[in-house]
Amino acid sequence: MLKERMAKVFAESGERTQAAFAASVGLDLDRLKNMLGGRVARLKPEEARAIQQKHGWREVWLLDGKGAHRLTREEQALLSGENAPLPALRHATEMLTSRGVIDPRTVEFTQQLYLAAARSDTNALDKALGSFLDSIRDGELDSDYVKVPRHAVTASAGHGAVITDESVVDHLAFRRTWIAQSLGVDPTHLALIDARGDSMSPTIESGDLLLLDTRNGGAKSEGIYVINLAGALLVKRLRIKLSGSVEVMSDNPKYSSETISGSELDRLLLVGRVVWHGRKI
Repeated sequence: MLKERMAKVFAESGERTQAAFAASVGLDLDRLKNMLGGRVARLKPEEARAIQQKHGWREVWLLDGKGAHRLTREEQALLSGENAPLPALRHATEMLTSRGVIDPRTVEFTQQLYLAAARSDTNALDKALGSFLDSIRDGELDSDYVKVPRHAVTASAGHGAVITDESVVDHLAFRRTWIAQSLGVDPTHLALIDARGDSMSPTIESGDLLLLDTRNGGAKSEGIYVINLAGALLVKRLRIKLSGSVEVMSDNPKYSSETISGSELDRLLLVGRVVWHGRKI
């Protein structure tokens, strides 16, 4: 889980305080505390990249907990400096990913191939190519579709529910061009959960499937969000006031709204913004 990975990274960072570590990688201190407390399920790619560049932890391991933990000295050398070629390659591949042209896994394999070739490591090159071909045969790399994880948690039901890698029970495929053009979101930050209850009726009904954009670190505009409020997982409409307070509202008029401000905002953890929902006919 991310909580354990970040605890390891912080413990071996050499930084004396959480604030010092957060500053070293440009991370918001409250977000770091949420990570270490198990209230954040996944790093943002830019956060993993900053930790990799500053402290040498491998980006793929930071994001998914898979593979080797640390970069080799050769990889660190390729990543450092303004003229290092790998950041330029990453910039190009990420631009293509954001526009729905290539799959995020293709980015990872492309970088693995480049690093192996730069080191003239034929064994690593063969291994990367083999993994790439196996993924194609297994249908993991489908340029037309994005497989979005569906989690065994529900909004407006139970307490303490958190979207984690361990809660994934299934994947649903969405056409990549639809995600890019209609929703305009990064497909690597999508998650699916179910809605329960009638507090958001008629906009969202009980049993609806919610597609979340989990990359938002904070609500910047009015919208429907899945939130963790004092341990309860809820789907609500949020309205940001000029004072900085947040009004938590239900579309069903029989439920009252609540305004959260000041230190109480620490109770409010955004899980993701609802970008689409579907239901049975």
